[in-house]
Amino acid sequence: LKTTWYKAVEAVGVVLRVWPLETRQLPQWLQRRLQARNVRLEPAALALLVSRVEGNLLAAAQAVERLALWSDGHTPLTAAQVAEHIADSAHFSIYDWADAVIAGETERALRILQHLQAEGEEPVLMVWALTRELRVLAQAAFLLQTGRERRDSVLARLGVAERRWGLLGAALQRQPLRFWQQTLAYCAQADRVNKGGVRGNPWLLLAAL
Repeated sequence: LKTTWYKAVEAVGVVLRVWPLETRQLPQWLQRRLQARNVRLEPAALALLVSRVEGNLLAAAQAVERLALWSDGHTPLTAAQVAEHIADSAHFSIYDWADAVIAGETERALRILQHLQAEGEEPVLMVWALTRELRVLAQAAFLLQTGRERRDSVLARLGVAERRWGLLGAALQRQPLRFWQQTLAYCAQADRVNKGGVRGNPWLLLAAL
């Protein structure tokens, strides 16, 4: 936003900033589209649909249209029916994985890990993405030990975007400084494996993490 070219475009045009849809917003987004097409899903079916289209809104919109063909508008579709008609089209980035790990969402983190491995993602980049967040958490946890600042002000001072305060703040509340230091040490071990300094399977290390 501070670059010369951006300011030049902004001066003569219209800038529209579009933020990615967060995972926590996806169920409500899907529910609105399903209601518009008069499709009802059981809670378990909606949860399965979310997992199969997460990170891929085009596939999500297409899934809603496909389910509309099988819905009678009255009887809620089951998870088995969603599994039968909707393929797994989820798409994730290394940052999605890092966020799932930090949030303590074990099942989701492992599912994202499997997707990224299948897509040929480099484990060294995944360790980098997670380590970047862990360093911030370790710094914040250290500063919070003094008790002189609130979590939000500490995160702001460390340059964390306000929309991420909830995720990192909850992690800081859940685990102490020693935990983040130990996790950073584990990431360092995984990084050595990635770079050939130590023998091992980097994907198994990431799964164990």
